[in-house]
Amino acid sequence: MGTRERPVGHKEMVALLKRLGFAQVRSNGSHEHWEGVYGGKRRLVTLDEHHSPYHRGLLRDIRNQIGISRSDFWSSV
Repeated sequence: MGTRERPVGHKEMVALLKRLGFAQVRSNGSHEHWEGVYGGKRRLVTLDEHHSPYHRGLLRDIRNQIGISRSDFWSSV
């Protein structure tokens, strides 16, 4: 059986991005754009506060934008 990922709230995701060295570069309505370097590459992450808490599909997309593995993500949250 697979493990079920818990939803992650907007404030918790913002705290994670800040811990990883990301900074908010702009905001457009409910969308926030965060920029940082992870894994030696410049990354741009988009968060939409209206879709918080973030569930499985959005969490996968956010992890891909950050460039972080699933296990590293969950150990950092």
